[in-house]
Amino acid sequence: AERGRVQRGSDGAASVWASFTYYELNTRVGDPYHAQMIYPDHNYVIIDGYTEPGNNQQRFCLGQLSNVSRNNTVEKTRKHIGRGVKISFEDNKVYIECLGDSAVFVQSRNSNKEYGFHPSTVVKIQSGVKLKIFCHKLFHEILTQQLTEGYEAVFDLTKHCMIRMSFVKGWGADYHRQD
Repeated sequence: AERGRVQRGSDGAASVWASFTYYELNTRVGDPYHAQMIYPDHNYVIIDGYTEPGNNQQRFCLGQLSNVSRNNTVEKTRKHIGRGVKISFEDNKVYIECLGDSAVFVQSRNSNKEYGFHPSTVVKIQSGVKLKIFCHKLFHEILTQQLTEGYEAVFDLTKHCMIRMSFVKGWGADYHRQD
């Protein structure tokens, strides 16, 4: 494929390698952002706190999303998103890199299994750190195992395909905020 051209499937639709939905506390804000395959071997998206994506198809600017119910705590937190994160798809793996000055917090059942953590572990990623958060090979191995366990076990794998992330503030067992 040509560099800079969106990859298309056999049906002519753009190939999407990830979808991102933004929440403030438990409220969804805006429409999901679909990251399209632009390059055959390496794709990425920058999620930041700025307001102008310009012409960049690989940028999701949270600063442009409005929420009439936004409270003061969320407003203060949003000011710390800054340069945000880079999420990349390389060699059938997904990585996250913290580009901003404030840490981000990630919960990925897939990477937690790979690293031997409890499935609900939330990992703190400091500025400048890059971490693998999803591995297709591992998912395929888990899927193959679960096929023998039946529908419920396979359906439960949808949780392995969802990765939760929070800018600035963590959540979970080791944090004040549990959800």
